[in-house]
Amino acid sequence: MNSTQINDITANLSDALVTAGNVAEVIAPQYTAFIVLGMAVAKALPDLEQDVVALLNQTAPATSDLELLAQKISDLANPETL
Repeated sequence: MNSTQINDITANLSDALVTAGNVAEVIAPQYTAFIVLGMAVAKALPDLEQDVVALLNQTAPATSDLELLAQKISDLANPETL
């Protein structure tokens, strides 16, 4: 990852912390970490966010849809492959 990507992710995390803090006060503080991670990932990988939204909009997601999303999430463990 280059320094521009790191700077972008850092800025996204900063924004996400503020938002997550506001949301956690109202909804559920135990989800704050997930909100921050989710917002950072959504900014860094907008395609992944769109995949999740599409999946949530389905009444009965197909197994293949779940497997595809699972693979994309698994890929996050190896950022050099992204």
